[in-house]
Amino acid sequence: MKINLHISFTCFEHESRTLKETKTIAETTFFDKIEIVAFGNDRLPENENIDEKREIKRLKLWKLARRKGPAGLALRIIHAVS
Repeated sequence: MKINLHISFTCFEHESRTLKETKTIAETTFFDKIEIVAFGNDRLPENENIDEKREIKRLKLWKLARRKGPAGLALRIIHAVS
């Protein structure tokens, strides 16, 4: 299975440009699935299916930022400035 991954540095609430891009990609036969990873919040669902090929996965940043080490520190910094 070939997966196309898009990373969004927003909560992906009003992202018409990315939706247009991924729709065009979904209409081709290059990829079986398109996943959009975005920041999560309490208002939006963690997993959202746009159609049979496209899916949004929202990650709760505060859960990831509790990790120790450089990755957790980087996520805490991103969370602080956003």
